[in-house]
Amino acid sequence: MYGRKRKMKTIVTLAVVFLVLIVACGGAIAATTFYATTAVSAGDVVVWDPTADYGVKTTAVEGAQAVAGVADESVTAGNLCIIRQDGGRVAVNVVGTVTRGQWLITSATAGKAKGVDSPQAGIFARAVTAAGVPAPGQCYASIELGFDEYFTGSSGSGAPVGATYITQTHDAALSAEQALADLESGLLKNTTATGVLSIAAAGTDYSAPGHQHTEADITDLAHTQIDAENNEQPALASIGSINVNGEDLKFIGAGGDRVNLELGTTCGELSGGTRTISVNGAIGNDANPGTSAAPFATIQRAWDAVPAVVLEPIVIDIAAGTYPEALLFAGKTMGSAGASVTLQGALVNSDAGTATGATATTLSDTSKSWGTNAHQYKLLRITAGTGSGQLAWIASNTATSITIAGQWTTVPNATSAYSIDSLGTSVNGGAGNISIRLDEQRGVTLRFLQCTAAAQFVVLDNSSAASLIGLRAATTNVTSRAFEIKSLSVLKGTGDSAGSSEAIFADDVGNIGLILRQLAAGTLSRSYFRSCGSVGVQVTEGAIVNIYNSYTYANTNYGIFCNRNATLMTAGGAYASYINSETVGIRNTDASLGVSVSTQNYFGCGTAYSADASSTQT
Repeated sequence: MYGRKRKMKTIVTLAVVFLVLIVACGGAIAATTFYATTAVSAGDVVVWDPTADYGVKTTAVEGAQAVAGVADESVTAGNLCIIRQDGGRVAVNVVGTVTRGQWLITSATAGKAKGVDSPQAGIFARAVTAAGVPAPGQCYASIELGFDEYFTGSSGSGAPVGATYITQTHDAALSAEQALADLESGLLKNTTATGVLSIAAAGTDYSAPGHQHTEADITDLAHTQIDAENNEQPALASIGSINVNGEDLKFIGAGGDRVNLELGTTCGELSGGTRTISVNGAIGNDANPGTSAAPFATIQRAWDAVPAVVLEPIVIDIAAGTYPEALLFAGKTMGSAGASVTLQGALVNSDAGTATGATATTLSDTSKSWGTNAHQYKLLRITAGTGSGQLAWIASNTATSITIAGQWTTVPNATSAYSIDSLGTSVNGGAGNISIRLDEQRGVTLRFLQCTAAAQFVVLDNSSAASLIGLRAATTNVTSRAFEIKSLSVLKGTGDSAGSSEAIFADDVGNIGLILRQLAAGTLSRSYFRSCGSVGVQVTEGAIVNIYNSYTYANTNYGIFCNRNATLMTAGGAYASYINSETVGIRNTDASLGVSVSTQNYFGCGTAYSADASSTQT
């Protein structure tokens, strides 16, 4: 024991002499002897060991914040070791790539430092050379212990220059501090020029409770908080609307303790969550607001009044008459799950009643005495009772019975109320023009419209989830087709509702009634294609289409023509189609596939099915 004490005393004496020599020689490195509790190599980074007096050790904790310095010599555990601490140039053991100017922190490898690019908690030195100088696995560094306190605040020296502490309660040890508890209660306000927090002043920064708003308050946006409990709704209602960044902000009523304001179009009228924009070519004016009392004159003006981002159901209600317009519907996005746009024409009622009986293809009313085919090609709608919501084109009628094009999905009965209607709204784009074109639109419904122009009626181009309900085209144009749906458009669903492709009628069309191309999925039901110059329905260019419950009659060549790698499905049984008086009922060609082309379809044709060698029919 005596020998060990003498040895330690000798080491301490030598260390003191060494330090005196350094100072005498003008060195700037502070070095002290400490007790190593782990083995230490020269250049290792050591941290304080709280388990021993003057104890230091290596660590594998990255970013440790209790760095004591860098070992100047190699010793085994339990021996004294000279540790360099502040200033000067010291060789430090490092791991990985270190570049000159990087900050050093402890790494996950015991005793080794690693370089980081920006100051952070745990830095103890800065590299003055890259790794490899003075030796592999080392770099020279300038030790600056305590520098990391500027980033941790652990010593109470405060935040970095320009930074601010926001605390819940006051802390005298922190500089540039703002304590929330020192502020009065109220709305917190930030002053941008200084970054200082304060409490907003009622009447200056916001409307004080009980303030009675005037029209001037709202128009110049001096106040934005509306107090519904202090009867401010009537004042707002009298204002009507104001303009904010080019959009109209309109008072639309109150509910409970809320005053409802809407940003977007103020055209039309809002009722029950649906906005209706009215069009009447006879009495309207495009300078009007589009209400039922003051309608627009043109359909295009009504479409243009729809916001670019639609957030609600919108119905464009078009009065009876002929509209000489070539319409382009584009530029709208459905911005919510419930958003939609429906363009709806007028129905002119011919008769109504309650059924006394029905079959899959008929409806009877023994109280009637209709003239033979007096209602041919009109729409028959079930308006109440069993089968409510269904519609179909009338193929023919007797005094008391109506035969429909296609079949009922739900057969009506004696509870079923019905209505017989003609289409009263006609869109005529003029010779050679498309009357209605949807270009990259989603969620748009066209309903109860007709066209007699010698050109295409409706073209859907890359417009998905579209609905065509109760549309009729009657044209002698021999160079085109009545309806064209293409480029990944999707028709889906059934029934007289959004998302269906039901009751399309092409009558006496010069060439093709309906052409479907490049559809990823399509469903067509209860539709009628009669006396088309070439084909009732053409499915082409890879389209995948399910046609059921429909009627093709007396089309010159084919009832349904499937070509160019298309896939056609037709249902049988209760939903079979009626294909009659064509040369060929269904024709498959050009590597097309007829899947489940049911023999339960009714064929009154010269040839029911025809397929070339490249096509398949099952």
